[in-house]
Amino acid sequence: MQQESIWEDNLVEFKVESDLQDILKTIVAFANSVKPDHIAVLKIGVDNSGFVKGVTNPDSIQKRVRSECDKIYPPVLWKSFIREDNGKTYIEVQVESNGNAPHFGGQAWIRKGSETIKASEEVFQTMIALRSDTVSYTHLRAHETDSYLVCRLLLE
Repeated sequence: MQQESIWEDNLVEFKVESDLQDILKTIVAFANSVKPDHIAVLKIGVDNSGFVKGVTNPDSIQKRVRSECDKIYPPVLWKSFIREDNGKTYIEVQVESNGNAPHFGGQAWIRKGSETIKASEEVFQTMIALRSDTVSYTHLRAHETDSYLVCRLLLE
């Protein structure tokens, strides 16, 4: 299987078919963390080492992804594909920035490395300010910390 990364990171997440309870959180986190002109990728049917395990019912999983995405406000920009590797089928969900962060699926989540975490109040307020275009790139870089990383990534 050729892929950009065999490791999970802030733009790549792998999930096996039996571990789909966090799809909503992952997609919200991607939508809140991906910078313009980049794509975050969720691969369902792929284990944490990047090995394709496959899925038994791709159509059902795509319907579940759509159902979870329908719960997100404001709506996210996403698309899904059925992929095949060595005779095994997996689902690839791509999430792009649409400039409408913060997105919510009950909570606002972001990516921090390979983890999906709840956005802190500080990061949440910064995302709102970015949406309103009231915070400059220079201001964010001058005060950059790990918690501001998502905001910097949105601007670069």
